[in-house]
Amino acid sequence: MRQLVIISALMFLSLSLAHGQERDGPSFSIVGDLQRFDYREYSDQEKLLDQENGFLPGLLLGIEHSKGPWQFAGQFSYHAGGVTYTGQTNGGEPIATTTRQQMINAELRTGYQFQQMQNIQSTLYFGAANHSWQRNIQPTYTSTGLPVRGLMETYHWWQAFLGANISAQETSAFCWGLDTRLTRTIAPKIEVDYFGLYDKVQLGLGERWGFRLAFPMSYTMSQSITLALEPYLEKYALGRSQSATLTSQGIIQGTVFEPDSTGKNYGVLLGIRKFY
Repeated sequence: MRQLVIISALMFLSLSLAHGQERDGPSFSIVGDLQRFDYREYSDQEKLLDQENGFLPGLLLGIEHSKGPWQFAGQFSYHAGGVTYTGQTNGGEPIATTTRQQMINAELRTGYQFQQMQNIQSTLYFGAANHSWQRNIQPTYTSTGLPVRGLMETYHWWQAFLGANISAQETSAFCWGLDTRLTRTIAPKIEVDYFGLYDKVQLGLGERWGFRLAFPMSYTMSQSITLALEPYLEKYALGRSQSATLTSQGIIQGTVFEPDSTGKNYGVLLGIRKFY
């Protein structure tokens, strides 16, 4: 609740300031991302069950078109890599392994720029994104040498967001700003593949609130090219699923559910933006 209050206050501050118009027309961007990935799952008693940590490199491609005070933008991003996994078996025995991550995100947003006041600019925007995340947990062994099978989990969810951006023109070439975004996961689900041990199962997950906080900076290198740097922090959550029947070749073996989980990622974006 405290986080939502802070984000709302920052958004209100951003909207209370005016915004100058950027140049009309399209622009394209290509951005590299070095992200520190942190994902955790919790029991119904809020006890940590497992966590994954590591760096995930990524690439973002974007297009934006400005027409008067309006902005229309789309973005595609891809992240992949391996991270460490620390958790436990169903019997509670500690295990450690790695997971292979692959994340794809497609986003569309619309923004409105407010009139200029000195060197301050302000934009209110909203949009939606579609997330696809493949989490391939590698096989390993317990401390006593017993084998533990691998597991493939594939997540899908929509995300709605409302955000505000404030920026200040420090010099004729350098600009810095603050970008705040309130997010909501919509219709999240997961498909679990046990690699033949059990039949695949699909589970619906709970919708939750999240946020993204970023500090974009840009440097104008020429009339048509801008260099961009953006440190950021983002947090999201997925709620516990209902229990579902677990089967093997159609024969009931028990039940399964997906626990509450949270993700907290931070990183740095670095890239260029080309105006036409």
